[in-house]
Amino acid sequence: MNNYIVNNHIIDDKPLRLFKCNENYNYTFLNNFKEYYDILYIYNLLEYVNLKNIINYIHLKWLKINNIVSKNNKIEKIYNCDSKNFDEILNRFINNEYSISIFTINLILRYNS
Repeated sequence: MNNYIVNNHIIDDKPLRLFKCNENYNYTFLNNFKEYYDILYIYNLLEYVNLKNIINYIHLKWLKINNIVSKNNKIEKIYNCDSKNFDEILNRFINNEYSISIFTINLILRYNS
């Protein structure tokens, strides 16, 4: 079985191969929002990205926006991250808040584009 996805690239329809970086993991950080989002799509994307980079990307964006929204949610910069740790960090950060889940999903999608 192939461990990559082939997508058409925007420029000249060149094939773009995405290789799996992470094992298939049963994430839970968006489960409370499954009636609003296609959470499986988001969870599947996470197999093809560096999880530490996404957490740190969310951390940087949260530092910028937190001064405006004044929420108590915290996400720390990390140096090592596996799927379990990633899921725990995002569960604590989102804390069942719909707006924070939207923020997180948008950043995951933006990071992947």
